[in-house]
Amino acid sequence: METADKHDDIVCMCRTLTDKLDYSLSPMDGAIAIGQVNVDLPIVHSRRNRRLSWPRLPSSLRVYTARIDWAGVGLDYVEHGSKLHVIDIWYFSSDNPPAVDGVFPEVEDFDRYVTTCSPTDDAD
Repeated sequence: METADKHDDIVCMCRTLTDKLDYSLSPMDGAIAIGQVNVDLPIVHSRRNRRLSWPRLPSSLRVYTARIDWAGVGLDYVEHGSKLHVIDIWYFSSDNPPAVDGVFPEVEDFDRYVTTCSPTDDAD
């Protein structure tokens, strides 16, 4: 199994999107989904079909899509340098999943995802 250690990409997601993902699912599922985005998005992104090769930097950012099938959640993100910025979270019906650039793997080890999801320190 691949681990995020092999990938240099860092996932950035604003608190509003983190809360949206957390509160839309049950408390444990929300924590697992957030952890899975942080751990697996770099892996999913590296596996995507790299149809385009840029001889130079593109003039605009490409929006990529991925989905977490077990949660019925999709996300849009952009790559900027070594960071993957999640810009939107959306929901879909499991009866008709949309075509996306990457699909997250099935959750096998819950502890792998929950321990990576620690609260951030807020300045008082």
